[in-house]
Amino acid sequence: MKIKQINPIAIELPLQETIYTSFGKMSTRKHLIIEVATEDGIFGYGEVWTNFPYYNTEDKLSLFQNYLIPLLKGFEFNTPDEVYQEMKNKILNTGAGKQWGAYGHLKQAISGIDMAIWDIYSKSLNKPLYQVLRNDSKPIPIKAYASGLGPNNVTRTTTNALDKGFKMFKLKVGFSLEKDLENLQEIRKVIGDSPLFLDANQGFQDAETAIFHLMKYSPYSFEFIEEPVLAHDFFGLKKVRDAGFKISGGENNYSLLEFKNLHHLNCLDIYQPDIGKCGGVSTMREIVNYLEENELAFAPHMFSTIIGQTATLHFLTAHHGLFMEVDGNDNPALHSLALRTSFDFKDGIFYCNDQINGIGVDLDFDYLNKYKIN
Repeated sequence: MKIKQINPIAIELPLQETIYTSFGKMSTRKHLIIEVATEDGIFGYGEVWTNFPYYNTEDKLSLFQNYLIPLLKGFEFNTPDEVYQEMKNKILNTGAGKQWGAYGHLKQAISGIDMAIWDIYSKSLNKPLYQVLRNDSKPIPIKAYASGLGPNNVTRTTTNALDKGFKMFKLKVGFSLEKDLENLQEIRKVIGDSPLFLDANQGFQDAETAIFHLMKYSPYSFEFIEEPVLAHDFFGLKKVRDAGFKISGGENNYSLLEFKNLHHLNCLDIYQPDIGKCGGVSTMREIVNYLEENELAFAPHMFSTIIGQTATLHFLTAHHGLFMEVDGNDNPALHSLALRTSFDFKDGIFYCNDQINGIGVDLDFDYLNKYKIN
């Protein structure tokens, strides 16, 4: 196969409400979707993580237009690994990857192309991605939880998530202690004894501060805290974990090496690579295989579009992780971007349907073009 065209499609979607984290906010949602076409007419789709900062999408477009597209247009391949190795050798193993200091920026961009190439490759075999990842894979029910709840309107957004069938929930913390405790009390009133997870988005300045806050949260019975300190503060993560708290993380770690370090330094209980950030299907495959070999808990991160969500569900089908993360806010990139996908959602569970070829997302190009910004 030969790459004929790489088309980055930038869109900006309106939101009913602003989304807040401990370090920033999104008043609209910008996304970068990657369309790759081969000479023989197969189209594949991927996504690049662009949530933060607000100029991320434009920076990624520059990277594509000035380097990635010229690098790969006309490239011939038989397997996705050949494309990934070309990007690895010409980008990651050069001054760009080793000296620029923007490794995550590069891996996020690579993720979109790699995902699209795996979509193309699976389509060329007339197989769903999960069967290409693991030959003996069979569709399984996949539990999901509602993520991104808070810090405002906790009762309403959590009630909406309950009405959609979710039975597990993740609340954002890392604001003021008063606000966090108020939200914990509020969400427990809504969900009762249902499983509750927390996400600080790296919000506490150090392990000692995190431990102090988590002790205050303890009466509300949360199961784990995601990224209580900086994602690369390995010793801080370990310190919080050693204090008796279950820790999750990995969305801001970009290589198998980083996940090995997280493991060997005993930083995490639950590992959360993001397919739109870590390097796409190829890097995700390396990481998940390592986690599986070492019997480590896998629960992927995903807070972006229906493309990344669906690709991640293929991984969960092939590797049987803990559960799927789903944005519990109003996210048009999940409910309006595609005409149909290869997974249906009902009562808090994803089910694989019979529309299976590649990743299996049929995009609504009328909708895409309405909000296109490039």
